[in-house]
Amino acid sequence: MKVLLVPNYSREDAKEGSQHIATWLQGQGIEVVWAYDKHKAPLGATNAAGASLVISFGGDGTLLRAARLIGYTEVPLLGISYGHLGFLAGADQTHIEKRIASALAGELHVENRTTLSVSATFQNESGQRREIKDVFCLNELALSRGMLGDIVEFDIEVSGNFIDRLRADGFVVSTATGSTGYALSAGGPIVTPAFKGMVCVPIAPHTIQARAFLTSPADIVELTISRERPVERALFCDGKLLGPEGLVSAEVNSRAALEEEAWQAQKITIAKGAEDIRFLTDDNHGFYRSVSRVFYGMGEREQHSR
Repeated sequence: MKVLLVPNYSREDAKEGSQHIATWLQGQGIEVVWAYDKHKAPLGATNAAGASLVISFGGDGTLLRAARLIGYTEVPLLGISYGHLGFLAGADQTHIEKRIASALAGELHVENRTTLSVSATFQNESGQRREIKDVFCLNELALSRGMLGDIVEFDIEVSGNFIDRLRADGFVVSTATGSTGYALSAGGPIVTPAFKGMVCVPIAPHTIQARAFLTSPADIVELTISRERPVERALFCDGKLLGPEGLVSAEVNSRAALEEEAWQAQKITIAKGAEDIRFLTDDNHGFYRSVSRVFYGMGEREQHSR
């Protein structure tokens, strides 16, 4: 049996916690593999191949990184919260060994979280085209305006049906998991993880008529950039820049990587991913408890009222 550990290498408490668990797992005869990091684990794994369990130690950003390592392989994911928000990585640091033992024994509740598959066509100034296919996202695909601040004009279609032409700062297409992230801050609804469609939210549209809407699981959302307004724009999958070669590594200058050949996104297609991410939780009410704790502060109020 093999377990992949994905710590937030920039947090000392997360590194210490993951090292403690690594020692404990090895004492149980379980192989431990560390996620790749340029400085801390240069020989680490770049995917979850062969793992029986993936554990993230950090905040929601670390859990999203762990999800990218899993992709569509359906390896279960357990998040241990060491971050500031901890909405996705909601499990606290108490009784970690017991929780991991339960995960390895298949005793924890499994939440199947819908993913996205994103394809994008890029074109440079000389007319050359590059197509990037099947990019994995757990939270969202975001179309955003560029460094110059110009609004983006684009058409929205759902399964071949024209919805609208918008001028806006951008557009978010999220899963139910991502509904509590960028989509929420753009004005979208909080959606239960049981919802398998997509959440579509305009970002600061230049009209009072544009509203967020939901799709069915079988729908395909297409965003086509207007040729009448050729402004700079950017694409992000789970907060990572998507360029003509795929996701741009955080280890390179992402802005320079895009500007070198002036590639711009022309069309983006978003569909439900081939497989779900399998979140492991202590019970099947964790989502609503997290919503209450993070967005309504009910946990603190209950404590003070006792």
